[in-house]
Amino acid sequence: MYDLSRPFSFHIELTDKCNARCVQCSRNFVDDLGNLNERPNLCLTEITIDQYKDIFKDYLHKTKTINFCGNMGDPLFAKDILAITEYSFSHVLRPDKGLLKIYTNGGFRSKKWWSEYGNLLKDKTHEVNFAIDGLEDTHHFYRTNTRFHRVIENATAFIEAGGNAEWSFIRFGHNQHQEEDCRKLAKELGFKKFTAVNTQRFYGREKISYKWRDEEYSITRYKPEQKTIKALPSKDLNRTTKVWDNTPVNKISKDVVNISTETARAKFQKDVVKSTKESTGSIDCHVAMRNEVFIDCMGYVHPCCWIGSHEYHRINKIKKRVAGDDFNDFLLESREFEPAWEKSFLDTIKNDWYQHILRLSWDISPCTICARQCGKGKFTTVRQYEKL
Repeated sequence: MYDLSRPFSFHIELTDKCNARCVQCSRNFVDDLGNLNERPNLCLTEITIDQYKDIFKDYLHKTKTINFCGNMGDPLFAKDILAITEYSFSHVLRPDKGLLKIYTNGGFRSKKWWSEYGNLLKDKTHEVNFAIDGLEDTHHFYRTNTRFHRVIENATAFIEAGGNAEWSFIRFGHNQHQEEDCRKLAKELGFKKFTAVNTQRFYGREKISYKWRDEEYSITRYKPEQKTIKALPSKDLNRTTKVWDNTPVNKISKDVVNISTETARAKFQKDVVKSTKESTGSIDCHVAMRNEVFIDCMGYVHPCCWIGSHEYHRINKIKKRVAGDDFNDFLLESREFEPAWEKSFLDTIKNDWYQHILRLSWDISPCTICARQCGKGKFTTVRQYEKL
């Protein structure tokens, strides 16, 4: 699966701690009373600077890209984030073309801290991706427990100190009218990029409602304007299904993407346990193409954050089991688990599971996670966000 002769890239989850309570995040759930809560049994741990050094002790100055991601938490909650960032520059990344990206909701730490962090990244191509999903009146609908004005203050302090920032905007029904205003504001404030994406996490629903601190909120599905989408009648499910069978969602022709596609997607997800070579088509593993490794906050090495998330929930007994989990467990449990600061990630990914077993499974009856995220057949749901 991995090409040991090529430089590696990494997704590293420094911590599973987070200040936000995003309703579609797998670390949170809506209980029977409609209240938004953090799931029990979260590790609430983080990678220390000493552990981080041990991860890369046999791989100095060779890394192409490091992404401090937010699979289960926000990297800014890691106490050693400054020391880890500095060590990444001095010892881990390639001196010529190394790139560091940090993904955050931006609602944690002070303006002074963000100014210092901007100064640390000054005059470099590295960047911080701020998740800002609307303006003052809508941002907190999804980024619950964060406040727009504080995020903007922190991002501004970072930018003014010389840091490169990207504004990442998730489209919803409640904020889609603000996309262009957000784009303009991003430019005025000095963000280098503005990216708008669609979420696939409604799973057939049109709205998700919840209560937070005695206030009621709802997030709604983004609906493209009629001029860019040709609607199909709901009875025309067969035609939509046929398109879905043969084309990844993010490349479907504009004249057939419509609400029926969402209905079809929900139907396919119920049947995902039936994933076979026939239904998934070939699997183009995106991390294999990028030679990318995911290391979670417990130090465990995974091919990607999707498998990492499944394993995090399985190991810590967090979420209810769903169709396909038994087979996923059978396949995934066959590998060894040792923290990357105790056993080199290089030694881990050289074993048969990473190099042969997972890839061979794609030609027999693949892990449903691989089928959903990187397959080409009708059970593929594509990754959680898509750029359109």
